[in-house]
Amino acid sequence: MFKHLKNLGLTGVGFILCTACQLSCATMTAPTFERIPIGAPVATLEAEAGPPFRVTTDASGKQHYRYLERIQIGPNTTCQNTYIITVKNGQVIDKQQLQDSKSFDVQIH
Repeated sequence: MFKHLKNLGLTGVGFILCTACQLSCATMTAPTFERIPIGAPVATLEAEAGPPFRVTTDASGKQHYRYLERIQIGPNTTCQNTYIITVKNGQVIDKQQLQDSKSFDVQIH
């Protein structure tokens, strides 16, 4: 009986942590992307959108913050939005949004 309660308790804690993260963790979405103005400091970008998937720096010193958003459209199709925020001297200087839809061939044997 105690083992069952222990497993139930761990499951409940995991659920609470996941729910709390979904409610409070910043993520990049289309509305978030629109709210980030040109000229915003990096601190505002990260507060609004959370940590980026990847940050790269080009030869001119510009940093490119790449965020990914994957949306399940149907059982076999996923849409991916890629948001690229360009930063120079700690401020947003450019924003790009790219969209890619992919269908996956799922075979059930």
